Amino acid sequence: FLPEWIAFHYITLPLRYLVIGYDETSKEDPRDVAKRWNGTTSTNTVVANNITIWVWKPSRFLKGIRYKFDNLNHRLQRKQGRFTKLCGLFLKRQNLSWVAFVDADEFITLHPVDPSNQEEKAFLPDFSNESHIQKFKQDHRISNHYFLPKDSPIQRYKLRQWMVNQPDTLTVLDVIHKFRVFMPCHLMHRLKFSSEKGHPSCQQELDSVPPQADTSHLLTTTFHHHVHKNWVNETRWGKVLVNLNIFNESYINVAERINTPHQPLPTCVKPPFIHSRLSPFSVHHYLGFLETYVGADQRKSVTDYTEWAHYKEGPSCNAIRWLRLFYNTFGQTEAARLLMPPKNTGIPQTRE
Repeated sequence: FLPEWIAFHYITLPLRYLVIGYDETSKEDPRDVAKRWNGTTSTNTVVANNITIWVWKPSRFLKGIRYKFDNLNHRLQRKQGRFTKLCGLFLKRQNLSWVAFVDADEFITLHPVDPSNQEEKAFLPDFSNESHIQKFKQDHRISNHYFLPKDSPIQRYKLRQWMVNQPDTLTVLDVIHKFRVFMPCHLMHRLKFSSEKGHPSCQQELDSVPPQADTSHLLTTTFHHHVHKNWVNETRWGKVLVNLNIFNESYINVAERINTPHQPLPTCVKPPFIHSRLSPFSVHHYLGFLETYVGADQRKSVTDYTEWAHYKEGPSCNAIRWLRLFYNTFGQTEAARLLMPPKNTGIPQTRE
């Protein structure tokens, strides 16, 4: 997923600084993908096309880590906690501000109100009525501590309405600059996509894809169906945008104790659930293709894949338009080269 992930976020965030951490079970070397971006290269760093990529070997963030239990979930949590802390400290020292900790199968998208969605169309709250506001909070599991005084659920929903008529070039950073009252940690709704391909209502968006683009291996142009947007069991683990400018290094240093990128710092909201109507950004979590799903994680199986493969809620088509912008930015030849599937380099597994 990495070539698509970098290209997608280069356009939609826009991504300009990236730290890639891979562990001892990785089957692909991310440096092969990172080096495609050319420019000046040094050891494990690529600077090019206005983007800087650091690739961290397992020894960079796994050295000295101890596991209390011989359990895959526990090991993953410890690795994530260590990486979250060290990556946060590293980016803080680079004087960077907004960062997100996400996996390579998670794509951060804008989430405007969908006028064609009947559920949202029927949802017309009267925000001038205090009783309606209180019911809105109750219906969406909102307690007052979730928001700063000026960061209300009303503003969040109105922001999604504002995004509807904005140009395709609107980015996540544009929205952050527009809406300057975000909390230090901004929770993003996460939506799990099935492996059901295509949907007629997405055809208009798909028609905008350059005809010369090979989309056979791309997640964002292939899969449009998902679970119900507010099925708590599968959407409760949101992801977070963090403004590192607000925190000092000693505060970031406690991240490893939390052990999860869903709440990278103690200040970030817990439990990490936000109703989709309140989230101007959404994290699309793709099940993807069977061969990549099973091969990506020792905990995943064909049975797991089959369980989630056929959900047909949705569709969501707003993660498609980036490809046209990417081809316009880099041109046909360069865009195709940057999006080529990675080689399986067969990184040898190491012992801890």
